[in-house]
Order: sequence, then structure tokens, then C-alpha cells
Amino acid sequence: IDCFKLKKFYEIKLIKLEKCFYFPPEKRCCIHIRRGDSLYMDKGFDYKGFGWSLPEYYYKFLIDKLGLDLLYIFVSDDPDWVETKFMNLPNKMILRNNPEIIDMFVFTKCKYNIISRSTFSWWGAWLNQIHNKEVYAPKYFIGINQKKCYPVGMDQGNEVRKWHYIDVDMTST
Repeated sequence: IDCFKLKKFYEIKLIKLEKCFYFPPEKRCCIHIRRGDSLYMDKGFDYKGFGWSLPEYYYKFLIDKLGLDLLYIFVSDDPDWVETKFMNLPNKMILRNNPEIIDMFVFTKCKYNIISRSTFSWWGAWLNQIHNKEVYAPKYFIGINQKKCYPVGMDQGNEVRKWHYIDVDMTST
């Protein structure tokens, strides 16, 4: 983990950004929503026409589970979509125009992480060293249709075995 420290320049930017998070870390949830090119990815791993992206109901299911008393910090390559789909969510911040490394390290400033089918969010959650953090990830990662974890091993290791794996099919009901 020591190999993945921010350079001082980015650390200062992250500290400045964190001052805008008006909730303490234990009352924050970082949500990564990847859309962009993921909407068109397939290679046998498309999920119900969403490509490698996840449906809105996956995120809303987890927000309902965690409750409305958290600050939800959204990291996304499509912040306008997030703003439209989550407009009624109180206590939210939608990050824009940050260097990607800053967005990744926002995960490390939140007790709760909701990740997408993206290695970007997997790494953000893995780097999070908050004691008793809670990570929510899609079960099978990109292998949802096959009911097998792809890439193989994404759910293995001491750290990621503690994560909560959510069956995306079960979130639509």
C-alpha cells in the first residue's frame, strides 16, 4: 500500500477538496458510476444492454440500503447523467474536473464505497484504509451473465473477501 501514496502536489489538492465534504468520513459514501465507453463494451459481458455499465437501480438499491443520512460523493465520467438521475437525493456532491488520481483517492476519504464494473473503482476501494470500511461491489464483476467472476481473481485476496458482493439481478426487484 505504501507504493501507492499521492505525490505532495495531489495530496494538497485532495486535502483542499476534502474540506468541502461537510460530513465526517464515517458518514460519507463514494459512488463510482462509469458510463462513457462502458455503455458500448460487450465481448460477451454486456449486461441487459448496459454494456459494462451498471443500471441506475443497482446504485439506488444500495443508497436505499445505506440510508439518506450519508453524504454521497459521486465520481463519474458522466456527471450530467448522475445529476439528472440522482437529482432528488439529499446530501450529495457530484465531482467534476478533478485529475483522475484525485477522484480515485476520494474513495479513501469515505467509509462507504459503492463501486462499478471498473478497475478504477476497484483500485479506489482497495486503496481505502479506513478501519471498518464497507465496500459494495457487483457480484461477478463483469461476468454477471455467466455467474462467474471475471476477470478471475477480482474477488480474491484478504482485503476484497471482506467486501459486500451484490447480485445486480436482485437489485431490480
